[in-house]
Amino acid sequence: MKITRRDILRLGGGAAIGVTLSPLPWKLLDDISIWTQNASWIPKLPRGPVTWRRTTCALCPSACGVRARCVGGLPVALVAAHGPGAVRGAICPLGLAAHHLAYHPRRLTAPVARVARGVVVRHEPVEAGAVVTVMADAVKEAALSGERIVLIDRRPGRALSHFYAALAAALPGGACVTIPCAEERSLDMLARMAGMPRGTLGYDLESTRTILSFGAPVLEDWVAPGHVARLRAARGCSHRPQVFQVETRASHTAALADRWLRIRPGTEAALALGIARVIVSEGLGDAAALRAARADLWILDQVDLEEVARVTGIAVEQIARTARDMALDRPSLAVGGGDAGGGPLPEDAEIAIAGLNFLLGSVGRPGGVVQRRLLPCPAGLEAAQPDPVMDLAALPDGSVRLLIDDGSSGEILHRSLIARKLAARGTVVSFATHLTGAAARADFVVPTPLWLEWSEECPTPPAAARASFAVTAPMTPAPGATSDPIQLLSRMAEAAGINITAPEDAVALIRGRVDRIVAQRRGTLIDPDGRAIALAEAGSAEAVWKKMLEGARWLDDTVTPVEPERFDLPGLRPDGAGRLAAAARGAIGGAGAANRSRPLLLMPFGSRTTSGEGALPALTVKLTRETSLMPDSGVALMNPRTAGALGLRERSRAVIETAAGRLVTRIVFDSEALPGVAHVAVGPRSEQLGEDGIENEDILSVCEPDQDGCWRAVAARIVEA
Repeated sequence: MKITRRDILRLGGGAAIGVTLSPLPWKLLDDISIWTQNASWIPKLPRGPVTWRRTTCALCPSACGVRARCVGGLPVALVAAHGPGAVRGAICPLGLAAHHLAYHPRRLTAPVARVARGVVVRHEPVEAGAVVTVMADAVKEAALSGERIVLIDRRPGRALSHFYAALAAALPGGACVTIPCAEERSLDMLARMAGMPRGTLGYDLESTRTILSFGAPVLEDWVAPGHVARLRAARGCSHRPQVFQVETRASHTAALADRWLRIRPGTEAALALGIARVIVSEGLGDAAALRAARADLWILDQVDLEEVARVTGIAVEQIARTARDMALDRPSLAVGGGDAGGGPLPEDAEIAIAGLNFLLGSVGRPGGVVQRRLLPCPAGLEAAQPDPVMDLAALPDGSVRLLIDDGSSGEILHRSLIARKLAARGTVVSFATHLTGAAARADFVVPTPLWLEWSEECPTPPAAARASFAVTAPMTPAPGATSDPIQLLSRMAEAAGINITAPEDAVALIRGRVDRIVAQRRGTLIDPDGRAIALAEAGSAEAVWKKMLEGARWLDDTVTPVEPERFDLPGLRPDGAGRLAAAARGAIGGAGAANRSRPLLLMPFGSRTTSGEGALPALTVKLTRETSLMPDSGVALMNPRTAGALGLRERSRAVIETAAGRLVTRIVFDSEALPGVAHVAVGPRSEQLGEDGIENEDILSVCEPDQDGCWRAVAARIVEA
C-alpha cells in the first residue's frame, strides 16, 4: 500500500481530534493537578477557627507591632498593628511574609558541616554533640596558643548579650563583638564622644524640626518602615520636619527630601566639617556647647570651605545655607549610619556628624538626641556587662581560633573581613535558621527556631527615645532538631572546663529580665487592646509575663534630659585630629580614590529588607525586586554620559574589575547618577531565594574592606562583556 503525505496529515489530524474528544487527556490533567496539590512537599493549609493574635516582630531591631491572622492556631497572614499599643503602625515587606520562612527551601532542620572536596562544597549532616566537641577543643587549643575566641552578637541590648559577655569574659582570649545597625553606629559614636554609656541615647523624632541625613534612608525603612514619612504627613505643611539628604545616589529618600545634596563618594566627613565651620564662624551654634568645645574647635580652623566645596561637589553657598537652616530651625538632628547595603560610614565621618549634633545643642534636649535607661541585666550576669565591646576590624589579623556567630540579624558581616581575622586553623560556628549568607560559609551551622516558633525578646529599638521591652509568643511548632544557643554554649563551656553562670535556656533568661523590670515598678504596660496600665498596678511578674506573651509591651518613663559634661572631638584615637584634617581635604573611605587604571568608583547600595544575610520569602522579593522598588542584584546604575564615554550600552552585560576581583553586571542608565560612579545593587542572592544552580554573583566579593571595616567606595574599571 502506498502511503502519501496527505494520508499522514489526515491520520495526524484525526488522532489529534480523537484525543481531544476522548476523556483520557483531561483525566490525566486532573490526576496531575490533584497529585501536585497534595504532594508531601506542599505546605498544607491549616483548618480551624479564625483568630487574631498580637505580637512583636523580632526579625530586626525595630520591633514593630504585628497582628497575626491565625487559622487553627497557625499564622496565615501578618499585618501591621495599629492603635495606642502599636509601635509606629507599619510593617516591612519581610515582616509581611515572615510566616513563609518556615517553608523556605534552605530552612535548616538539623546541624550541618561544610565539607569541601576539591572545588565542590557540600553541607553534610552532623550531630550537635559533635559541634560542641569541636568548639570545646578549639577553646582548649586557644588557651595554649594565645589565640582568640570571638562571639559575635548581632543584636546588642538583649539579655542574651549579657550572657555572651559573661561567656567571653570566662573564655581564654574571649571577646564579644557586635555588628550594630546603622542607627546604632551613629548613636554609639556620639555616646563615646560625650562620655555616656553605650545604648543610652535615642532620637526624639516626634519633636525635631530638621533632619540632616548622611545617606541614611530616613524616609524609607530607617528606624522603622516609613516612620519619619508618617511624621511629616501627620503634622501638616507648617510643622512637618524638614529632611536634607546627603547622598551620592538618587535614592527614594533623596527624591522625597526637601533638599538633596548630591555629594561625591566618600566625602561625608568633609561636608560635615564644612557645615560645622559655618556654624562656628557665624556664631550659629549653641553658646554653651561652643564654650564646652572651645578646646577642640581649632580643628575647624583648618577647614577651608572652598576646598570642601571642591572635594564634595557641593557649592559653598549650599553648604552655608544648609548650616544656617539647621541652626535657625531647631531642634535639629544630624544622622549618619549610611545605606544598609553600602556598608558603614568611615569612623571620621561618624565623628564629624556627631559633632554637628553637639554644636547645635541637640544632645540632651527635646527634639534632639535624648537619654534613655538601659534595660536591667538578668540576675546572675551583672558582673559581666557587654561594654566595652570590641570591633571585629580592631582584632589582629590571623588571631581568631574560634568564631561563634549568633546569626540573629540581617546585618552584613563581610566575608573577607572574617577570613582576614581567622587563624590558620580557625573555625566558624554559626547559629542560624537558614543556610544563607554568613551561615552558608561557616564550618558548622546549628539551626535555631524561627521567630514565631519560640519566645524571643524585643528590647529597646536602637533609635527609640525611651526604653521598651516586648516578648514574642510561639505560634508554630519548631523542628525537633533545632537548638537553644544558651544550652549548646553551656555544654561547650562545661566540656572545655570553663565555669560560668548560665540560665537553663533562653526563655529562663528572658524571664529573668522581665522579673527585674517588674521589680523596678516603673513605666507603663500597654496591653494587647491598647490600654495603658501603670506597671506598679499590673500585678506580679508572672502576670506581666503572661500579658507579654499575649502581645503586651512595656514602655519606660521618659528621662529628664541631661546635657553632656564634655565632648571629645578628636581624642577617640591618637591620630584623630590628623585624620579629620585629612578628611576635610578629601581623603575618602573605602579602597581609595579612582585612578588611571581604575577610573570609576564603585558604590554598593541596598535596603535593610533585601540586603541582609537572611533568607527572603518569595513574596518579599516580588514586593521589592519585581515591582522596581529595588533593582536586581548586581545591576549597575550609571550616568549615560559616563557609560557612553566607556562605550557601554544600556541593558548590556559588563564586567566590573576591582583589586579584589571581577563581577558580571548589567548596565542601567540613570541620568541622576553622579558621573564617574557606578552604583551596584546588593540585592537578594540565589541562596536567599532558595534557588540552586543560578548564577548570581555577590557584589560584596569585589568590595574589599579597609582597616576600619569600611567598603563604601572602591576604585574600579568596567568593560562590556
